[in-house]
Amino acid sequence: MEKVIWKIIIFLGLVVTPSFVFAGVVDVSLSPQAPEPQETVRATLIGPLVDFDKSKIYWYINEKVQVSGIGEKTFSFIVGEVEEKTTLDIIIITEQGRRFDLQKIIVPTSIDLLWEAQTYTPPFYRGKALPTEGSPIKVVAIPNTKDQKTKYTYSWGVNKLFPLVDSSGYNRTSFILSGAKEKYSQKVVVSVSSFDGSKNTKKIIKITSVEPAVVLYEKSIKNILNSPFLGQALSGAKEVNSKGLVIRAEPYFFSKTDLENNKLEYIWKINQSSIKNLKKQQREINFVPPTKESAGQQQSSIQVTIKNTATYAQQRSAGLSLKY
Repeated sequence: MEKVIWKIIIFLGLVVTPSFVFAGVVDVSLSPQAPEPQETVRATLIGPLVDFDKSKIYWYINEKVQVSGIGEKTFSFIVGEVEEKTTLDIIIITEQGRRFDLQKIIVPTSIDLLWEAQTYTPPFYRGKALPTEGSPIKVVAIPNTKDQKTKYTYSWGVNKLFPLVDSSGYNRTSFILSGAKEKYSQKVVVSVSSFDGSKNTKKIIKITSVEPAVVLYEKSIKNILNSPFLGQALSGAKEVNSKGLVIRAEPYFFSKTDLENNKLEYIWKINQSSIKNLKKQQREINFVPPTKESAGQQQSSIQVTIKNTATYAQQRSAGLSLKY
């Protein structure tokens, strides 16, 4: 009697188990998985135990049928605006009469990624500070959301390293990385998800490093506050009168932190010879042409090399000829 009972149990198991497994492997894949507002999404049915080509399939958007037919295993649709919910329902009826119901709720979320290189630019410079090799770059993620109460987790990555666990987590809205080699790029990626999983988005930006630069300027006093004013940039050749010329070197896109910590050295030369009695952090010199009686020549060459002692990657030179 006991053997009979076990045979019945095994038989029932063979009958019931395939139905349970069968239902568990039917799913729908979305591409992209985290669409932005008004983006087209392609949905594809997946399930190795279901012959979708012989099944009757119904696709619904917000409870309205959009497409139906045998073998309709893919479907494309456009999601709504920011945080506008789109409900995707799928009904599958197999050739054997089995029915499967699937549902996906998509809430499109967009995010802006803003980056700021921690490099130096002069106060009068109207452009953006650009990243250089080894310089810190701060990237900030700003979700475009109407609901300020939503809590998000942020997963950050660089190139193929994703996620970076130490830089990711709840409310980790910013990320700091080091600039790539000169003229090389890095891809920064962030994946943002709400706590309840209803809002997901992903963003990738590319940040390209540039070479640091040294620009020479003519310095003068122009206002009643006696503050320095930098005139036109100097290059090539410059005529100098008997009163002389104050030349200032500006280290574009060198590390701002290293500049503030006096890590930049300024090496000035005149006619290939180092100018004596200058401080290492001296950013300007006052060139006074020799008198006509003592002048053995009518021009001089000025060169400055700025070296960041904290990193080998930041060293640049600039020069010009002075005629008198």
